[in-house]
Amino acid sequence: MTEKTLIAKEMTQMTAIMRYAAAKHKPELLGATLVDRATVDSLLAGIDDLYLKYIDCVYSDQLAQPARDALWAKHFDPASKSERNGGGHMKFLDGYLERSGGPFLLGAAPTIADVFLAFALEAFSRDQCFGTKCAGTYPQLGA
Repeated sequence: MTEKTLIAKEMTQMTAIMRYAAAKHKPELLGATLVDRATVDSLLAGIDDLYLKYIDCVYSDQLAQPARDALWAKHFDPASKSERNGGGHMKFLDGYLERSGGPFLLGAAPTIADVFLAFALEAFSRDQCFGTKCAGTYPQLGA
């Protein structure tokens, strides 16, 4: 199987595609050290978990207001950060960025985790989802 066929037909998961593209074209986006790479993988998993909650709301509930309200309450509302939420919470990503000491999740340099977070934030911030509510609640992530 050719590389082009693999990408076009066989590789279907967004994070796998991002890892592949970074490894081939810009390896520094994977993280500078082994610890950074493991951290990027962890962040990708957390972002993906949160993004999949959104995708479920899109496809199962067509982003109906009650479903969006439930999604916000469980995974985005800062008050629910310590509750059992079945996975991702926006407060985790906000806190990670704050602790990084830089403009990116790992500090001074961007990684594919930042790319995926920007993609997810764009989806969450669409008018038919939460609009400006994410940026208003998590201004550091909106920067």
